[in-house]
Amino acid sequence: MAQALLIHRAGDHYEVHSAGTQPDAVDVRAIDALEKFGLDTNDLVSKSVNVFEGQVFDYVITLCDKANNECRSYPNAVKQLAWDFPDPKERSGSNPFSTTLNELNNRLSMFISVSYTHLTLPTTPYV
Repeated sequence: MAQALLIHRAGDHYEVHSAGTQPDAVDVRAIDALEKFGLDTNDLVSKSVNVFEGQVFDYVITLCDKANNECRSYPNAVKQLAWDFPDPKERSGSNPFSTTLNELNNRLSMFISVSYTHLTLPTTPYV
């Protein structure tokens, strides 16, 4: 869900990838939540982190404590962020995937604001 959100919000500024330590089929409830949010789900597939072995990333963001523990020192990550979101499959409530999607959207808003500002700052200060 985070990949679809970031592509939608700032795909023109970031090359976005998503992978898991134990990938499974994309949950239909995630697809449903994304579509209700107005996001394109056509190209979403679950991938293993092994697919990206050797690739350099400016940011690696883990979304749960388990992934953070398994990828704590992701090779070739310039910066690594750990966001500990509850697994929507294990959350209670009437719309756990929509709840998680909204939380991801809020966190990504902050990330975009901070990281994009950093990317657009001049490398040499003006005097």
